[in-house]
Amino acid sequence: METQEQQTIVTPKKKKWKLLIILFFITAIFAGVYFFFLTGGSSSPTLKLIPYKSGDKWGYIDNEGKILINPQFNYANVFIDGIALVKSAEDKYGYIGEDGKYRINATFKDASSFSEGLACVVPENGKPQFIDDKGNVKFTVSTGEVCGIFNEGLAPVKIGEKWGYLDKTGKIKINAQFDYAYLFSDGLAAVAMTNKEKGETLWGFVNNKGDIAINYQFKNVGKFNSGLAIVYDGKKYGYIDKTGKYIINPQFDFAGEFKNDLAIIRQGSMCGYIDNTGKIIINPQFNTASSFSENGMASVSSSDRKYGYIDKDGKYIINPQFEYSSDFFNRIAFVKSSDKWGVIDEKGKYLINPQFDEINVDIERYKYKTVVSDYFDVNSIVEKFLEGTDQKSFRNLSSKTTIAELKKSFPNITVNNNSWEATSADNIVLNEHSLINNVSFTFSENPVLKQKPVYRTVQKYDYWKGNYSVQELDHYENIPNDNAKLQSVTFYFYLSSSKAIEKSEQIFKAILESWKGKVSVTYNTEIPYVFRSNYMTLMIAGYGMSSGNNAIYQVTF
Repeated sequence: METQEQQTIVTPKKKKWKLLIILFFITAIFAGVYFFFLTGGSSSPTLKLIPYKSGDKWGYIDNEGKILINPQFNYANVFIDGIALVKSAEDKYGYIGEDGKYRINATFKDASSFSEGLACVVPENGKPQFIDDKGNVKFTVSTGEVCGIFNEGLAPVKIGEKWGYLDKTGKIKINAQFDYAYLFSDGLAAVAMTNKEKGETLWGFVNNKGDIAINYQFKNVGKFNSGLAIVYDGKKYGYIDKTGKYIINPQFDFAGEFKNDLAIIRQGSMCGYIDNTGKIIINPQFNTASSFSENGMASVSSSDRKYGYIDKDGKYIINPQFEYSSDFFNRIAFVKSSDKWGVIDEKGKYLINPQFDEINVDIERYKYKTVVSDYFDVNSIVEKFLEGTDQKSFRNLSSKTTIAELKKSFPNITVNNNSWEATSADNIVLNEHSLINNVSFTFSENPVLKQKPVYRTVQKYDYWKGNYSVQELDHYENIPNDNAKLQSVTFYFYLSSSKAIEKSEQIFKAILESWKGKVSVTYNTEIPYVFRSNYMTLMIAGYGMSSGNNAIYQVTF
């Protein structure tokens, strides 16, 4: 999990969109990955303790720059209701209190911050679970692959390839039927459906019963806030009410949500602000802009990409001078200068001189991270791969297996010319994440190929006998020696998902462990196994060999 330097900065020219732009330009791509949901949120993030980075570790300071929790974490989030999500030096997620001590030990492969009293966590090789702030498991999402946080009593969950919503008992409240889904806000949630024939994804809104409140019709949408939601018709941005009626017609090149009575808009390459009637209050003139804070100040950047702060009349209160600047929080803001972060007051005076490598003030981001299941059915791969394995054979193969017998199991086997090898491109599906897409064999007998004479018919003339046909040798054809016996076999695994690639070492170790008691197995531990691609290789018997992108086990039985 990475941090963002600023919450709501719009950067139209560089496409280095921060959170506000992400709300409208994401296409909800998942694998593995993170997906950002639009949300309102009811938990209470604070900046009483501020996450900061020194070197490669994170700790916490107070508003005066005093170190309260020493840098020790690989990641640190803002405190929410007195508890913060952190990542340990061992790259495990856990939760600390304001004293810096773990309230929930760092044992999780993935985790979200708390929202509405619950957080989603994933144990090593486990399925998503929702826990309370004591670490008690409230329920496990046995069918879900990806989970978001709770907002307005519901949390999005991805089951298979579709999204639905859970309630706080773990029950599916809205069936998984959407291609994409956001968090609920103002009683409605944005959902999308894709027409694969047209290659088109359209967004609409559902209520908390799953009923369509606003039909699928928009190219992209934002969440509802104060009764309005941003929508994109494929050309321009505008705003609708909860009936789907346009309150502000699509006319902007970009639009942000309303916050403190104003919303960011972009026309051409410049940003300005409108009110909730669509009237331009501050003319587009800034290179980037963020939402107004409660103190009536907003971070903007000028044409030379220097950041400062304006009031609601569009006048500079703090002149552009910083490399980056955050919103104001409790009358302080965080600015970057000479590649270091510091803290200023409302007059632009430094309260803490720039000295920190990074400061995490992205209060909103805790809502957007989803948690991905780490569960992977290694056993199904092992069991499928070891079918037909006993003390005398491996997958019904042994040193007595001949080429003739191999042809029955591998119809596409090809014996290579002038070698002791054969290969087969027959796919052996292990599960939805993996298959064996190539198998190679070596044989103990030479030649593997025998030469078969091929004759041609020619006409010859005999004076006494007249014309007659004779057979003359034309060439020799190489044919497999069906009696050649197997010496070794190498299986090439293809892993079709990022999760399978991540579990590749675990798969091989499980295979080797499962052989115990079935076959007498030894393998060369001096050959390093590395996984640099989605291919793995396993050699059974014979001699091992190393390849740059594959992991080779030299195994003899």
